[in-house]
Amino acid sequence: MRVALATCAELPHLDGDDAPLVAALRRRGVEVSHPVWDAGDAPFLAAGLTVIRSTWDYTTNAAAFVAWAGRVDAGSGGRLCNPASVVRWNSHKGYLLELSAKGVPIVPTRLLPAGTSCDLVRLAREEGWHGGVVAKPAVSAGSRDSMMVTPAGLAYTQDYFDRLLPTRDLLVQPFVPGIAEGELSLIYLEHAGALRFAHAVNKVPADGDFRSQPEFRAEVRTATPPRAWRDAAERALSSVTERLLYARVDLVAGDGGAPWLMELELIEPSLYLAWAAPSTETLADAIVERLR
Repeated sequence: MRVALATCAELPHLDGDDAPLVAALRRRGVEVSHPVWDAGDAPFLAAGLTVIRSTWDYTTNAAAFVAWAGRVDAGSGGRLCNPASVVRWNSHKGYLLELSAKGVPIVPTRLLPAGTSCDLVRLAREEGWHGGVVAKPAVSAGSRDSMMVTPAGLAYTQDYFDRLLPTRDLLVQPFVPGIAEGELSLIYLEHAGALRFAHAVNKVPADGDFRSQPEFRAEVRTATPPRAWRDAAERALSSVTERLLYARVDLVAGDGGAPWLMELELIEPSLYLAWAAPSTETLADAIVERLR
């Protein structure tokens, strides 16, 4: 049994988040490789299964990454996790607006298409966003090129939009005060042929920051999500019809403390396996089952 855990050139030995998974797979007799996604398709086509993991540079060339996923999925007879159709859809954060249209509560979002212009003061006033805003590229990962703007700074951000908006779609959202209490990430993994809740972590940004990633000094803690938050996560996931090996649903407390969807991560999310040893075993078992 051979599995390829796809990574990027910056992380040729995978991210540390995947180390428990590699060990669990090898205990099960699986031969594990970690080829770089844009260094040639052969290792992926030779594997019994390709699982997308730390391909975190794909946002610099998303079209090539989506094309790679399509080739590997087609060339392997559908043995890419998650499938290419999911990669294509989930690679652009415009999916948030699609989910909102289906009734999924999201952080309020305005999508600015590439080549348009933005008067941030006017936009915030029109939307009633009085507590500041967050702007980010629609194709991005790890908070790259994301920016938080205080109410006093709205008039002084034109250079950001002048730099990015000519060639990139951008999202603008209100700053959500609930982020100070953390971003709750619910991880779902395949078990017995169905996607099931596995574990959750709460990622609390450093004081004065809005970014929830550990590399920005956010504190990660294990968490038990309230039932309403599980329901919100599963409502978002119910919109995805394809079979998924893994998913991460990122939620934040919005108006009145209700959960709002920040991201539905279906391509290469950190799964925080070091915080949940049983989940590592669940994922390893699911991969072995797919290899059979």
